[in-house]
Formats: sequence, structure tokens, C-alpha cells
Amino acid sequence: MFKILDLRQIPYLVIDLETTGVNPLVDEILEIGAVLVTPGRRPKLVLDTLVKPRGPVRAQHVHGITDADVAEAPQLEDLLGPIESLLANRVLVAHNATFERRFLLRGPLRGLLPREVPHLCTLRLDHALHRQRRALGTACLDLGLPTRDRHTAADDALMAADLLQRLLKDARGVKKRRSSDIQHVGGCDLNIPPLPAPPRLVGPTSGLQHSRQQRSRRRRRSREKDYFDLVLSTLEDLTVDPHELHAVKAAQRDLAWPAVRAIHARIFEGVLVRYAEDRQIDERETENLGRVWRSLEQLGWAPGGPPQNAGAAMPQANSEPLPPRP
Repeated sequence: MFKILDLRQIPYLVIDLETTGVNPLVDEILEIGAVLVTPGRRPKLVLDTLVKPRGPVRAQHVHGITDADVAEAPQLEDLLGPIESLLANRVLVAHNATFERRFLLRGPLRGLLPREVPHLCTLRLDHALHRQRRALGTACLDLGLPTRDRHTAADDALMAADLLQRLLKDARGVKKRRSSDIQHVGGCDLNIPPLPAPPRLVGPTSGLQHSRQQRSRRRRRSREKDYFDLVLSTLEDLTVDPHELHAVKAAQRDLAWPAVRAIHARIFEGVLVRYAEDRQIDERETENLGRVWRSLEQLGWAPGGPPQNAGAAMPQANSEPLPPRP
């Protein structure tokens, strides 16, 4: 029987990635932030580094990272040792872990991380405990946790670590929940044995000298990045409820319409390429693609929808606040 209290005794590695896009087949990792969450201790930032991609940096309007920022950064292959060391005997955690795992399971890291690596998703855990599907910043704000400036992968990993600890604390109050429900919230079976310790341990702070903080290139996370994260979390269950629609429309007020279209198109492209990885799209994937398209259309625009003039006004959200969720 799976016990909820066991979750608080597990050592975790919380990871956040900044990437050139949403498609792991063609896009690359640009920045990695990793935080250790050990029972009885405060979360500790152990990896904070920019990563030099093989190709040019793309989607700069989302992550704020330039080619100059990563010119002297290590390549992903140079970080295999530190990442392997940090993952040993720990459970991988991310907010929307599906996104991070898809990038970690490809490229140089593919042989390092078996597909059955134990992992936990704070987005799903938050939904299971509080019946809300919230972006990372929104969840922390609603729960009274520090929101930081959210301008680097390190800040997001620290926020996700704070959120994880709060959710694990909240889990103590739902002991009557069926064990299968709690197992499902992480999107995996946490009874899988942790990864064995590697034969050679590398100092976990190897990438700190290449962090954006250390290089004095601090940038506040752009509104486009916040919107990108919000839409991704909204589409996690392939539906859009009234509260999610209200939140997305409110976020659109701070954006130019071409930026909204570009983000929607990039998200749909990532889903389409993911389903086409095996060179065929089955009936279930076709249905899901339709649901993603309709959801994006509901949020304001979907690829192939009516074009908008560059100077066209952004569709506005209803200014009336929504009632609290039941």
C-alpha cells in the first residue's frame, strides 16, 4: 500500500529548463536550474548554468537568452557528470514534468535517464490536492509562497521546490484519499527503485560560474514567457475551464497580438511534432490534436484561424472577477 507520509521522506531533485522551443526533436536546452530537496533541510540550489546549444538561440522573446549569453557556456555533454551525480538516489521533480522529461530523455542525456526514472509533477500534485491547474507563479502566489523575479531557470526551480514542500505538507491532510489517486498525481509509480549512485561523483556546483546571475545578465522574465507557461499549463488536460479562460485572457492584455499568435503556433507545432515522432498519427492522437486546436481557438487563436492585422486590438477579457472555485 502506498503511504502519503512516505512522500515527505524522499530526497528530490527539482529541475527547471529554459529551451529554444517546445519540440525536443529540433529545440535545445539553454539553461538548467536544479534544487535539492532533502528531508529536514532547506532547499539548496546546486546547479545553475547556461548551456551552449549546437545551433543559434531561438525564441529570445520568451526566455531572454541571447547568443552572446551562451557563447562561453558549457555544452550539455559537459554537464552529464554533475547531472548524473545529482540524480543518484533522488526523484526528479518539475512543474509540468512532462515538458522537462521530454527534453531530458533526448540528446546527450538520453542514456543517462531511463524512461522509468522516478518523477513527480507539482502541476499534477497541485491539481490532485487543490483541484486547480495553475502555472508555477500563480500557484506560489495563491499559496503565499515567495514568487521571486522568475528571470532564470534557477529561480523557477527554487519556486518549484518551495511549492513541492508545501504540497507535501498539504498531502498530510488527505490521508483518506485512495492510494491509486496519490500515485497518479506524479504521473508515475514512485515505488520504482531510485537510480543507483554513479561510480564517479562530480561536484554538483560545476555550472554555477556560468549562471546568468554570476555573468551579471539578470533579466526579468518576459510577459511572453509567463504567457507561454500559462497556456502550457492550461492545455495539460486538453480542456479550458472558465477560470483558465479568464486567466489567459487577462494575461493577453499585456501582450501584442502577433506575440500571442506566435506562442499559440509554437505550442501547437510542438504537440504535432511529438505525435508524429513515430511517423504516424493514430486515432487517439488525431482526437487530441483536435482538442488542442479547439482549446487554442477558445483562448483566442489557433493555427489556420482568421488572420489579424498587426495593429488590431487584442480581444479583451471580461473585467468582472470570477467566483472562487468550488
